[in-house]
Amino acid sequence: MHSMAKGICDRCGFEFPLSQLRKEWTGLKVCQPDYDRRHPQEFVRGVPDNQILHEARPEPAPRFAAAPLNFIDLGSSQYLALLEEDDD
Repeated sequence: MHSMAKGICDRCGFEFPLSQLRKEWTGLKVCQPDYDRRHPQEFVRGVPDNQILHEARPEPAPRFAAAPLNFIDLGSSQYLALLEEDDD
């Protein structure tokens, strides 16, 4: 490489000696002020999280499987009967 060789920064567009341009991780040749290092967080690997329940038991059967429908129907019938009596 010739010592007087010039290059253009891919980011800012200014001309620099080719020896001052650096190749970035993105593949761009950039000057020193425009050089961006790759963020270290991009190299962090996930850690597996074993979410095992210790002493797990099956879900119990519902205790209130049958709603007290007779009570609900009885309440509705009484309410409707009171309304009918008031209309007379």
